[in-house]
Order: sequence, then structure tokens, then C-alpha cells
Amino acid sequence: MGIDLELKKRFKMQSQVGGIKSKTENNIIMLDERSSKIRKSMNPGNGRDAAITSKIVEKLDRRSAHSQSGKSSGVLRNSLNTDPNILTSEEQVIIEAPHEIAVRYDHEKRLMKVIQGDKNQVTVPRTEKGDTITHNHPGGLGPSDTDLMKVLIAPMDELRIVANQNGKNVLYRLISKDDVDEGLAEEIMIFYQNAMMDSRGELIKAPSQRDVALELTLDEFGSTFSADKKIF
Repeated sequence: MGIDLELKKRFKMQSQVGGIKSKTENNIIMLDERSSKIRKSMNPGNGRDAAITSKIVEKLDRRSAHSQSGKSSGVLRNSLNTDPNILTSEEQVIIEAPHEIAVRYDHEKRLMKVIQGDKNQVTVPRTEKGDTITHNHPGGLGPSDTDLMKVLIAPMDELRIVANQNGKNVLYRLISKDDVDEGLAEEIMIFYQNAMMDSRGELIKAPSQRDVALELTLDEFGSTFSADKKIF
């Protein structure tokens, strides 16, 4: 992913000092406490933001109905099939949304479902084998621990995240390499969340530092999933 080696080394040392731990009861309790803290800090955004997001969702809903009706030749379908490293036209729309929006494509890469979330989260729609899920992160951050957990245990081909970082559009792609049981998936998620914490136990908010956490998790569990980042 092109992470600065010095930054990665510093975070690895910090993580070791902070104690990146394997799956234990204490870690699960810590995870619950952190998740609760994050939820309490969430800002659902103002009414204007919600209205903007709703308009985007309505537009995509119409496009979804058109795609499923068989009246569309499916340009988006083809773009995902031929070059998954570029933004789909839906991703180009949702990347500007002030709230999170999730989009589901089926195994033929047809647009099937659009779901509106709030400023910090969205419920990923139920998936089937071969599906692709994409969503935006308005805050500009890369994959969350929940994103990683989803791609590891849910039936899907790929989970994608689009965001704007320092004026540039970015695309993260997460792909599970194998069937992962929930115990191992939870261990990976806990490792990743620990890696996203600074020495004071606070969640790191800088995108570049979050990328280091993802790289560290790949170093440890790279046999179970792959992650890639494209900058446009």
C-alpha cells in the first residue's frame, strides 16, 4: 500500500508497547467499551446533510430499479468486471455525500441495493456469494474494524470504501482470501482496532496513520485477506 517504512516502524513499536494482544476476554470487554465510546461520539449530522444524502439515495434507487429491470446494458456491471481498480459511477456520486451510503452489486455486478446511513456509519446490506459492497467514508478514513470483520465473515467477493483525502479521491479494496471462522475474524478485528489506537488508547483519526494500522494487520494476517488502496 506504499506506507512510509519509518512511520510503520514507529507504529509497530508503539503497538508493541501498547500491547497488541491476541483474543482474550479482556480484549473483548475492551472492544465493547471502545465501540460504545465511539458510538457516543457519533454526530448524525444536520438536517441539510441528511437531505443531500437522501436525494443521492433516491437517484441511485431509480438507477437500481432500471438496472434490475433488464432495460440497462449495465455499464457499471462492465466497469467492475473489466477494471475493479477504478471508481464506478455510483462511487463517484456517493464519495461526495455528507452521510455514509452503501451500495450492493450482485455477482453479475448489477446495482441491486442502496442504503442510507448517518455521518459515521451505514448498515451493510445482506450479501450473497459473489456480491460486491461499496460505501463512502465522509470523514476521509480508510477501512474500519467493522468493514474488515464484514469482508472476513460475510459472503461477498469484495468490500470497497471510497473517500476524499486531502482533495484526492481514494479507493480501498478488501478481499477475503479464504473462509474465516468468526473466532479468527474477531481476533483479526481486535488486532486491527488495537493498531488504530494511540499510546493513550484514543482512536487515531489521521488517514495516513490508519493506513499504517491496516498494513500492520496485513503483516500479521495477510493469509486471510488482501487490502489495496488506489489514489485518483
